[in-house]
Amino acid sequence: MKKENTYSMTIGGDTYISVRYYDETLQCAKESNVSDAWGVNTMSVENVAMDRKGNLAIYDEDASCLYYCNSVTKEKRKVLKAVRNRLIYDKKLEFCISNGLEFTADDKLVFGATCMDLSSGESSVDGYGSVDVNGENLFVESIGEEYSVMYHRDGKAVFSQSCGFTIPTGEIYVYDTADNSRKSVKLTSSEE
Repeated sequence: MKKENTYSMTIGGDTYISVRYYDETLQCAKESNVSDAWGVNTMSVENVAMDRKGNLAIYDEDASCLYYCNSVTKEKRKVLKAVRNRLIYDKKLEFCISNGLEFTADDKLVFGATCMDLSSGESSVDGYGSVDVNGENLFVESIGEEYSVMYHRDGKAVFSQSCGFTIPTGEIYVYDTADNSRKSVKLTSSEE
């Protein structure tokens, strides 16, 4: 088998997530069913990420746990463990990983989240967060109903902007995982 250079994740028959590894000629070298290989139930490619070594981070939607899975040994360990199917940040924010799970260049995990303030009990809002692959340095922040995590760039920041059903605000937020700072960037037009 030739050296694997790239990968893709697809939904296989609407029932499982498949990771396909490709060689330098873009031929599929092997395929792995995420649920079968690691026993983790996830139905969104947005909740699976791969690091430079080919290991996976997988968010289990049923158990509300984030796993780091070794692609060679097939062993998995919990990065974030839910208590009674709930992930809690700083005793004040309940969250679940909703999209955009990705490794940064320094092997930190960043993600989009759905958050609920425990003190107010209000309906859930969009947010974002990051955590080291060993489970340390967890950070989660809610953004608000009008924003949604869109993508990561250069592995260091999460961008979010006004989404589908709201009026465009003309600004985006840039989240820097290095210092957990967020800054607002105004766009040329408020309709963007």
